[in-house]
Amino acid sequence: MTCRLLLMRHAKSAFALDQFSDHERPLAPSGRRSVPNVAAQIVELQLEPDLIYCSDALRTRETLELFVPALTTMPKIEITNALYRANPQDIIHFIEDRNPPCTTVQVIGHNPTLESLIERLSGEYKTFEPANIAVLTHPAPSWDRALNHKGSWVLTNFISAT
Repeated sequence: MTCRLLLMRHAKSAFALDQFSDHERPLAPSGRRSVPNVAAQIVELQLEPDLIYCSDALRTRETLELFVPALTTMPKIEITNALYRANPQDIIHFIEDRNPPCTTVQVIGHNPTLESLIERLSGEYKTFEPANIAVLTHPAPSWDRALNHKGSWVLTNFISAT
């Protein structure tokens, strides 16, 4: 089995912090427009997720709501507060604990955590703009084994919203 991990930063959010708490910031109009584009690229590249883990922040949930309708198959979805304010190790443990029985898992989350996670898993640094998706692969028999191999993942695709 090859484990494929899609790390997606939420789309561009509104910055009116005086109106909303950080957790309740919605997407900006430009963010709403960018999500279907990256979803279409995922479909075109045949990289659709079997399972999506999504932070429960409003901007990540809105990103998810705009992403899923563009897919050709409906993935299983788990929305959780465990991914809001998570660090890279938290995300690794989150996936390891679930050891999903599928090959393609997507995480919709936040920066700088996702940039750090890409670098930790692949050894490559990528600037992660809103709605970008990094696709990483590892030839391991299970998620718990794959995630323990720091630096051995391959960054196979980097999908930009622009």
